[in-house]
Amino acid sequence: MWKLGGKTSRKVGLVVTCIGIGIVLTVVVPMWGWIGAVGIGLIYWGWQVMNHNHH
Repeated sequence: MWKLGGKTSRKVGLVVTCIGIGIVLTVVVPMWGWIGAVGIGLIYWGWQVMNHNHH
């Protein structure tokens, strides 16, 4: 196995951390976007129902 120095292992750890954060962001951010879009759609739909319900 390779013997990594302190600075090299630190760089490898930084790279692995950045890749992990990138993967998490590509999964979480679109999910929150869809949740926000559905919420906005429900608010719009509810507003339309209230405005067209004249009893």
